[in-house]
Amino acid sequence: MEKTEYIEILIVEDNASDEELLLHVLEKYNLDNNAWVVRDGMEALRRIKADPKTRHIPVVMVTSSTQETDIVESYKLGANSYIVKPVDFTQYSKSIHEIAMYWLRLNTPMLTI
Repeated sequence: MEKTEYIEILIVEDNASDEELLLHVLEKYNLDNNAWVVRDGMEALRRIKADPKTRHIPVVMVTSSTQETDIVESYKLGANSYIVKPVDFTQYSKSIHEIAMYWLRLNTPMLTI
């Protein structure tokens, strides 16, 4: 199956510095073609998974929280993956690259009807 080159990324980030860092990393690896930023993660997750037109979209939670309640709640709301952000910039950059390569290049998404 052929991959589409047009990829949209919805970034949910409530911290402007972390948003800038993530966009920088995506740009470094040429994965920033269409990135949209919103602020409320739980609201975005509820809306994406509640709408039949978007519920098939993979949702990857990349967060600093290691709280079990946050992990459980994210999966209950439909997250497909939960990843704790590394604190070190080099490791963070590497992690974002690996996550992006998997979800945006290797993963075969469900085709919409």
